[in-house]
Amino acid sequence: SEMCIRDSDYVDLGDPEQVRGLRHITIEAMWKPLSTRYHRLVAKWDAGKAEFILYPWVNGYVRFYVTVGGSSYYVESLSKYNVDAWETWHGVYDDGILRIYKNGVFDNEEDTGSRRW
Repeated sequence: SEMCIRDSDYVDLGDPEQVRGLRHITIEAMWKPLSTRYHRLVAKWDAGKAEFILYPWVNGYVRFYVTVGGSSYYVESLSKYNVDAWETWHGVYDDGILRIYKNGVFDNEEDTGSRRW
């Protein structure tokens, strides 16, 4: 059976120390979109500012967004998500490189220029 989460539903995971001060993180979401409306799939906020968000964007694309050192960056998928089909999307931030994957297959990347050596 499927679990239905409405637009106003969310799960609060608190503020785990492991996701503070991002340098490396992978976010995974498996979902079956019922429309092409914007909504956050996975997000972490701190003091009203997004630290990371994985979300469906306009026209069926997906974005992965991070804030690092006060600057915000995102990568947008080249592939579209399919309405009414189960899919898995990954957003990966690895020391300055943002990557997005659809169903385990690399889709796109952006170099933020914020590498730490």
